[in-house]
Amino acid sequence: MRSHVFVIEDNANVRGSLEAMLRDWGCAPAPVASGEFAIGLAEREQFGFDAIVVDYRLGAGLTGVDAAREISLRAGRAVPTLVLTGDTGKAQITEIEDSGFTVLHKPMEAHALRRELAILLKARSPVEQQA
Repeated sequence: MRSHVFVIEDNANVRGSLEAMLRDWGCAPAPVASGEFAIGLAEREQFGFDAIVVDYRLGAGLTGVDAAREISLRAGRAVPTLVLTGDTGKAQITEIEDSGFTVLHKPMEAHALRRELAILLKARSPVEQQA
């Protein structure tokens, strides 16, 4: 069974790269450009997804942490979330760490992303089998 993964990233090039990698690893990515759009899409899809990969900074509007928290709240369950960030500021790193979400710092290696996503999914998925 393919893992359905939300990819929330405001940079179109990065979003496209993440989508391509996830497809190559056997996942079904749902790429979106903003936290607000992701929340709406999650509701329309009745929260039928397995994990979230989200950039911390999403431009104007919600941060990635805020969007993932809101999705989990509305889903009524803790959604496994991987936060990607290039931030080095103490306040931002503390916020991400305090969220309980897994964090990967940019730039990151593809194998590190695949490994962390497999851990989050906690099942023998195509992602984990190829890791």
